Amino acid sequence: MLTTSYHDACEKYQLGMRYYTGDGVPIDETKAADLFLEAAKQGHLVAQNRLGICYAKGLGVEQDYSKAANWFHTAARKGYAPAQVKLAKLYRHGEGVLQDYEKSMFWLKKAAEQGNVDSLYGIAGAYLYGFGVPKNYREAFRWFEKAAERGHESSQVAIGAVIFSENRYEELKEYLPLAKKWYKVAAENGNLEAHFMLSFMYSKEKNREKADYWLKKAAEKGHAESQELLGHGYYYGDQMEQDYSKAAFWLHKAANQNEPYAMYLLGLCYFYGDGVEKNIGIALDWLDKAAENGDESAIEFLKSLDEVEIESEEQENVAETDLASKKSMETAENFFNIGYEHYDGKNGVKDWCEAEKWFRKAVDGGLIAALYLLGVIYQKGGNGISRNMSESIKWYLEAAKKGYSFAQFKLGEIYENGDGVSCNLTEAVQWYLKAAKNGYIHAQFHMGYMYGKGQGVSKNGAEAIRWFMKVAENKNDEAKLKAQAQFNIALTYDLGIGIQSNKYEAVKWYKKASDQGHVEAEYNLGICYLKGEGVEKSIVNEMIGLEMIRSSARRGCKMAQDFFSANGEDWRK
Repeated sequence: MLTTSYHDACEKYQLGMRYYTGDGVPIDETKAADLFLEAAKQGHLVAQNRLGICYAKGLGVEQDYSKAANWFHTAARKGYAPAQVKLAKLYRHGEGVLQDYEKSMFWLKKAAEQGNVDSLYGIAGAYLYGFGVPKNYREAFRWFEKAAERGHESSQVAIGAVIFSENRYEELKEYLPLAKKWYKVAAENGNLEAHFMLSFMYSKEKNREKADYWLKKAAEKGHAESQELLGHGYYYGDQMEQDYSKAAFWLHKAANQNEPYAMYLLGLCYFYGDGVEKNIGIALDWLDKAAENGDESAIEFLKSLDEVEIESEEQENVAETDLASKKSMETAENFFNIGYEHYDGKNGVKDWCEAEKWFRKAVDGGLIAALYLLGVIYQKGGNGISRNMSESIKWYLEAAKKGYSFAQFKLGEIYENGDGVSCNLTEAVQWYLKAAKNGYIHAQFHMGYMYGKGQGVSKNGAEAIRWFMKVAENKNDEAKLKAQAQFNIALTYDLGIGIQSNKYEAVKWYKKASDQGHVEAEYNLGICYLKGEGVEKSIVNEMIGLEMIRSSARRGCKMAQDFFSANGEDWRK
């Protein structure tokens, strides 16, 4: 017979879940944790498990793995399978308890005896890595299949993931039919990675019809790598009929998901007019983005170009009033172009004295870009011109007052660094702000930095995020700067700098930065996957996390290299 106390505990737990999920009330994790605690003290097993989760993740309470372990243990001893699985994971990772693989396996088996599917997946992982049992792929796959049969999606893709990600294709190829069987099940349930892997497997079997079927299904559902492969196939006629229009269609989709090779091919489409209207400006934009993301083909292609088109914001926006003003501007543009040839050294020799002469003529014709480059020449000095910061600032100021964002940004740098003037961070912020409001991405990044550090303005984490967001979500500018802004946003969410920590948002932004080649973001993302922070805590994610950390180590990330050294492993292997 159920007691009044138990009914009271149930009501407290249910109310706690409403605050936890925002069901009819505002989300309040602190109230939720308090109610879970009251119910847990009254013996409510689910509340005890939920309270353990709160302590493990720092939801409504200060994160404390030791307290999490205590509450999981309380519920696990009474036979609550989900708590047994959670406790097993803590023992596996040594979080809140001493690392003990045998105890981890003990609790997983307890949960498995009750039919808990997550425990089956956990046991498979133990055999896969040799945690508390001898490493045994056959046993690992047997337990993965047990979980897969119960509808566990991660287990359905795990067998194939192990075969291909562990580089053990030859050793484990006898299990390929099993991997394909479960990839099909996962694909039918909407798993995009399963779609892509089925295409890959059929391609290795030389079955183009089925390979293309699954590739197109994955691409249509938004899988970026599949979209890139389709674009490549249509562009080169690789195992499918050549079709530039279809190539451009799929390359656009993949490029917009930050696939560097797709950016390169899309750049070629626009450069040659393949499947799209020829547009050198758009072509160079995509090629630059591909190169900034490390695509070697794009880098080599750009090196091969002999001509670089110089454009200025003013030239594009000249108002076509009367014939006289047009002729005047055309003359100014000619002066500017002659000056730029001397400035850039297109004839093989940089002559800034000649450049300065022609830029002054262009200034007389009303060309603002010439004001800016006169500022650059005097700030840098050299090639026949003596460095003169007073003269440089004079020209920058003239351009800045006319709204030229590059000049506004330069003035911000000058006042921030005290270059030829006394350092004045407040003045620096004012100029950065003008350029940032004009949409200049570097100025927007600096505004984020200044607010984050409290330099020239009061320290304000929310304002820092706001400006970094403008950079991170910019669709037309520099990938490296965007990646750094995305990393800064991720780090702020991860560490809770000036805002509440949010591991899910951190993972989202680490991934964006990592996709653009930011090695520290890749390392931090790997740590999140390894620990199950901001992502599902699973064997597959642990594998993915380790691969990310190893990849970042190979790309020179010192923290990643130290991670493996601390564990007695060679990151080069």
